[in-house]
Amino acid sequence: MIETVTITVQTNYKLTKNGMKNTSSWTIKKLTREHRELAKKLSFRAKKKHDIKKPLSDPELFIQAYYGRNPMDYDGLACAVAPAVDGLVDAGILEDDSPKVIEGYHLLKPIKVSKMSEQRVEVSVRGKR
Repeated sequence: MIETVTITVQTNYKLTKNGMKNTSSWTIKKLTREHRELAKKLSFRAKKKHDIKKPLSDPELFIQAYYGRNPMDYDGLACAVAPAVDGLVDAGILEDDSPKVIEGYHLLKPIKVSKMSEQRVEVSVRGKR
């Protein structure tokens, strides 16, 4: 049976490829830890909701960004959601986030939203139970 699990996160510009150039390593570590922990909590909730007992097999990741003013570049988006993907691993939805395990990593075309408060990124895993 195919299962799709989605968590919704907020990204931080300081965790993008370009943002890291002007951010202290201490701040990057702190933000990464915070984002990973939040994603882990959200992932545990999703795991319980979907009654997932073990990591999904043959998983594919889908990253859908919703932006207010300007969309993030794909490389920046991938970097900014890395802690969320790690949270999915920490919660046991994914076995690992390496190419040996992940069958596909899809950065979907960003969708414009009308309000800045609606900005978010949805990280979805689709795999077999």
